[in-house]
Amino acid sequence: MKTSHSPLIITFTITSLICLSAQAQWVRWDTASGGNGHWYKAVPNTGGVTPQLATQLARQDGGYLASITSAEENSFVFGLVNSPAFFNSFNGSGPVLGGRQQPGASEPAGGWYWLSGEPWNYTNWSSDSPDNGGGVEDSLEFYSGMGGTPAPTWNDQPFDDPNCGGYVVERSDDPRPPGFDVTELVLVGIASLTNQGFVHLVAASGTRALVTTGERSVHLVDFSMPTNPTLLGTWHAPCQVADAELVGNMAYVASYEFDFLSTVEIIDFSDPAKPVLKGYYDTVGYAEDLEVVGSTVYVADGETGLLILDVSDLASPRKLASYVTKGSVQRVDVAGPYAFVADGDWLLILEVSSPAAPVRVGGYEVTGGIQTLKVINSTAYILENGVGLRVLNVADPRKVERLGTYHTWGTQTMTVAGKYAYLARGGYGLEVADVNSPTNLVWATGATTGGSAQDVAVMGKYVLVAAGDGGLKVFEVQQTPWPSLKASAFSAGMLTLSWPPLEGIRLQKSVSLAAPDWHDVLGTENTNSVTLPIGSGSGFFRLVKP
Repeated sequence: MKTSHSPLIITFTITSLICLSAQAQWVRWDTASGGNGHWYKAVPNTGGVTPQLATQLARQDGGYLASITSAEENSFVFGLVNSPAFFNSFNGSGPVLGGRQQPGASEPAGGWYWLSGEPWNYTNWSSDSPDNGGGVEDSLEFYSGMGGTPAPTWNDQPFDDPNCGGYVVERSDDPRPPGFDVTELVLVGIASLTNQGFVHLVAASGTRALVTTGERSVHLVDFSMPTNPTLLGTWHAPCQVADAELVGNMAYVASYEFDFLSTVEIIDFSDPAKPVLKGYYDTVGYAEDLEVVGSTVYVADGETGLLILDVSDLASPRKLASYVTKGSVQRVDVAGPYAFVADGDWLLILEVSSPAAPVRVGGYEVTGGIQTLKVINSTAYILENGVGLRVLNVADPRKVERLGTYHTWGTQTMTVAGKYAYLARGGYGLEVADVNSPTNLVWATGATTGGSAQDVAVMGKYVLVAAGDGGLKVFEVQQTPWPSLKASAFSAGMLTLSWPPLEGIRLQKSVSLAAPDWHDVLGTENTNSVTLPIGSGSGFFRLVKP
């Protein structure tokens, strides 16, 4: 498998040569043409991607599912997917967008919001949408109603529908092409929260994040200007905050105090200066971690096991199921139809395609307990006490395979974005490991944090670190510059491409970007130029490194 590194694609037709300043398949909506300066990437569905999975993949890409707030933006985004390749052949179901419907909202048109937190001030529903078909449609997609036919109109769809035509990712910052090498972390901002107490948790969503200070304070912070983060509002939980997650304008907060209270609160930050308690659920154990998937919340509830809540009515969360384990459930993550549960010295894998009836389908025993857990597609990243970072292949839950280990110590927690794992290592600061090759995990870079690094989150090219009494630090990821791909000659039916000489670089070609089929151009691995004959039609070129 090859990883694309090229930020420049050259496109030719039989009569002309066009250079596009795009990063892989990222396209910018330029401010000069009336856009917002954001970057967008359209990804076709090639293997049962659901809106739930698309949300996770967008985060992995450093962004979020696209928010559309004007007719102009709708036209621009639709232009990226205006191809039958993005609309299924059955009913014209198209790419997933970042719209969600608040659980318990008035059906079918009430309570819609953007995952990015942008205002819901524009819609482009198709003539028969929204309709809440089957009573379960709370995600947003482009939709035509005619198989294989593109249309810029919208439809509501189920959160677990695998028949969408793909998804569109949006990023407000200049996106990093997959595989670019991180060389340095540069401190660019500090959130003014040092007077609020010890900063110990950070959870990012779009350009905003929840940051916890002291024991009970949960702050909503805007990072639209990463060099100058802005405090928007604060909520005070009844107990010590263990975990928090931001979904649209709703904050889900798990907090507990031993022998006193354990609760999951749902806080409405629609008016950030005046957050409102929307609903809550008191748990039997100790709510240490949570994961929100649509209208379902998975809670790691200590010795009482995994608790699964239905929050379709935000004001009255109710228990769907619980799964009691032999140990104490401290962490949970959900990927596709599976919940991954850290239970003492075991990673348990439960099938939750029916959340009301979880079933264990696999597991993996560790030696030192699991501090943090992150699952992306079929790969699990676990932070194991006394060992460091383990990478597991969980494609077959019944036969989990260990791929690699990155030894580290003092690490509090970690997250994974792109090809890197970001490790919050307490007094040792922030460390970054390259996990692109799971069997060969290597150090990439690191930074001191001016305090004890307790938690870490990635927001595009920025890394947010909860640095204890050092406050909340914002680092910008600096990357190795990538060589430009240039057309140095174009005449007599021949095209000459050139690029600076670098070891291991090769050229690839595809005849389409809507349905790319990249293949190596022979003889380009150990050179920095090539001359090719030009036929009819179009061709797209990129540089890659194995």
